[in-house]
Amino acid sequence: MKIGQGIFAAKLYELECQYEQFQGRMKVCQNEDHRRILEEMRQMRNECDKQGYILEQRMEGCRSRAVYKLAEAQLEYMNRTKELIDSIADDIGGDGTTVEKEAEAKTLYAEYSIDFAVQAMNHALLAALTAIDAQMKCEEQ
Repeated sequence: MKIGQGIFAAKLYELECQYEQFQGRMKVCQNEDHRRILEEMRQMRNECDKQGYILEQRMEGCRSRAVYKLAEAQLEYMNRTKELIDSIADDIGGDGTTVEKEAEAKTLYAEYSIDFAVQAMNHALLAALTAIDAQMKCEEQ
C-alpha cells in the first residue's frame, strides 16, 4: 500500500472533521450569549488538555527521535499557548482600560493563531508531499 492511500487519507478526513467543528463553533459563538461562550471555552480547554495527555502518551512509545522532537515541540507549543492566553493582556499597550487591553490582545492573539494554523497546514502538506516523493522513489527502484 502506498503511504498516501491510507495514512494521509485518514489524516485528511480527521483534518476536515476538525475544520468543520472549528467553523461550526466559531459561527455559533459569534451569535451566542456570554454563558454559552464560557461553556465553549471550558469544553475547548478540556479537549486541549486531553490532546496534550494523548500526545504525552504517544511520546512515551515513540521510537523515532525526529518524531519525538516534533511531538515535544507540539506539546511545548500547547503549553506555551495556555500561558499566553492567560497573560497576554500585559503585553499590549494603549490608552484603554485593562479590560479593553485584554480584549484587544486576545483578539490579536486569535488572529495570529489562525495564521499559524494555516502555516501549520502548509508545512503538513509539504511533509506529506516529501513522504509521498520518498515512497515513489522506493517504488521506482
